[in-house]
Amino acid sequence: MTMPEISSANKSSIGNKTVRSGTVYDFKMQERRRENLERAEKLKAELGDEPITGTDDRIAYRFVKRVFDFVFSAAVLVLLSWLFIIIAIVIKVDDPKGPCSSSRRAWVKTAADSKC
Repeated sequence: MTMPEISSANKSSIGNKTVRSGTVYDFKMQERRRENLERAEKLKAELGDEPITGTDDRIAYRFVKRVFDFVFSAAVLVLLSWLFIIIAIVIKVDDPKGPCSSSRRAWVKTAADSKC
C-alpha cells in the first residue's frame, strides 16, 4: 500500500500543523485568538458604554413572537395532518390487529404491569 501524493497547497498548510496520536494541532491558534480579541475590542468601541438591552423590557415584541410561534406551529400541524392520517392508515393496513399509535407494557417501580 503506497501513501498518496500530497499537493503543494496541502504541504504549506501541513507546515503549520502536526499529527500526533491522531490529533491535528494548529499552531496558528494564538493568531486566531488575537484576531478574535481585536474584533471584540472593535465591537466594544462601536457600541460604547451603553448597556445592551435584551427583549425582557419589550413586552409587545415578546407577545407578538409568542403569538407567531403558536400560530405557525398550529398551521404546520394542520397542513401536515393529511400526512399523519395517511401514515396511520398505512400502519393499520399493514397490521390490522395492532394499534396505530404506540402501545406497550412497561414495568414501573411497584413492579406492576402497566400499559403506556
